[in-house]
Amino acid sequence: IEGHIALTKQGTAGFGYDPLFVPIGYQQSFAQLGMDIKNQISHRARAVKQLADYLKQLNS
Repeated sequence: IEGHIALTKQGTAGFGYDPLFVPIGYQQSFAQLGMDIKNQISHRARAVKQLADYLKQLNS
């Protein structure tokens, strides 16, 4: 996922870089956005969706 690194930590949720990473299109860090939004837009969420779509094609 694309975004930028904030100069100061923002928010207390999440772990690792979550308080510092602000995804493109958002004004808040992952730590401020919360797990629901993070899990919808993160690179991991995108990878899991692509895998699920691929597996569905195999079973069609």
